[in-house]
Amino acid sequence: MDGELFKNTNGQRYLTDNYTLETGLPRQIIQTKTIVTLTEMVKAGSTAMIYAVLGNIGLQIFLSFSMHLLWGMMNNL
Repeated sequence: MDGELFKNTNGQRYLTDNYTLETGLPRQIIQTKTIVTLTEMVKAGSTAMIYAVLGNIGLQIFLSFSMHLLWGMMNNL
């Protein structure tokens, strides 16, 4: 720890050598009814978005094939 952040204005170190800091973990969030409800809502929204994206991809592929066939029919007229 010889960096400038560990020295005060006099050039002396703030912390002594072999300094250790021991702390405990902070209190965790308790699973309240509100948190459980929000979690369920987020999961439902995530599932809905997955279905929307997959449905959109499926429709795009279907329309791509349909438009290809229609363009081929227009070229044969």
